[in-house]
Amino acid sequence: MHVEIPFRDDMAFAVISGRKVCTTRNDKYGGPGDTFDVTNGAIRARCTLTNVEQRKLGFVASFLYVAEGFDTVREFIDVWNKLHPRKGFIDDQDSKKWVHWLEVTSYHVIPESPGE
Repeated sequence: MHVEIPFRDDMAFAVISGRKVCTTRNDKYGGPGDTFDVTNGAIRARCTLTNVEQRKLGFVASFLYVAEGFDTVREFIDVWNKLHPRKGFIDDQDSKKWVHWLEVTSYHVIPESPGE
């Protein structure tokens, strides 16, 4: 099944460049084998979900921040807080989130429209 998973531009670039191999979300967006597209500029990557699992947010920040495309734990937490300003980063038993593991399976160049 083809699913939609939205990404900020910087995170789309991280997926396309291979730095980001998972994305953590409040909701489950699909299951293993599902596909989705990530676009950054003139490049579109077709991705496949390889695994989807629930993890505590603190675990993701501590152990998966590099797989999420970040250089530091602090950077992951800061972006999480920007994306979720109401609740922010909370590491407790109720903070289980969905970690979507992904693999880029193909790349496509998006042709320019005439007149651009």
